[in-house]
Amino acid sequence: MGVQKFILYNDDSSDNFMEILQPWIDSKKLTLRSSYSRHLNRARAQKEIYNHCLNRERLLSKWIAFIDLDEFLFSPKGLPLPIVLRQFRKFPAVLVRWFLFGSGGNAHKDPDTPVIERYLMCQGVGQATLDSFEHGSRSDDSNYVTGWSRCGKSIVNPLRVWEMGIHLPQGKARSLTIEEDYKPHRWRSVPGTPFSADVLRINHYWSKSIEELTKKIDRGALSKIGRPKRNLAKALRREEGLNNVYDDTILRVRDGMLSRATREH
Repeated sequence: MGVQKFILYNDDSSDNFMEILQPWIDSKKLTLRSSYSRHLNRARAQKEIYNHCLNRERLLSKWIAFIDLDEFLFSPKGLPLPIVLRQFRKFPAVLVRWFLFGSGGNAHKDPDTPVIERYLMCQGVGQATLDSFEHGSRSDDSNYVTGWSRCGKSIVNPLRVWEMGIHLPQGKARSLTIEEDYKPHRWRSVPGTPFSADVLRINHYWSKSIEELTKKIDRGALSKIGRPKRNLAKALRREEGLNNVYDDTILRVRDGMLSRATREH
């Protein structure tokens, strides 16, 4: 997709991640850091991780996309991201809308099939626009469910953003953040508010398989240090509504870009 560098924060992974990542680290395309604070002797919360990255990379990157491993950023137009982002260079940040993907009926994890090939059922724009699922209050983390339909993550210019939240820049940069239609961001807008995801989009594989969703809920939220266990039944109800529309846009974009790269070489 045109990304030139990846920065990963290891949140206590226990699989064979180094075997997979080492070639990318050796090629200087990937930097791996720990989410654990050397001084505080505890894991950083998600917002702390984002700001640690922002401050370390401020003078080294033209744009930084703050996304998680279950969020896949691309342009539905099939263009490399650096080309797409040229049109937003006057702004400190652009909020990219996400499409929420469900399990697609997959009960168990399949480590041999890429995520973007295995999960092809999502909520869809129509349902996302009108969605009124009751997520609960953040003051009661055990009964709060993430995955807001009219939401997303930000790509920011680190020279113009001084503090990151989980979804949006903070301070003055937040008020200047736009969406791909050049309108001010409409984060978590009321049901019925239309949004555009034709130029930039994030596929948010919110649940993956039911097995993986169950484990994620049991781990608790990265955004909070205490990580209270959450309500699995409510999360499963949320997942039921994320399997309405078949969507293979990301596969067609990937195949088109691979074909173009092959011709160029």
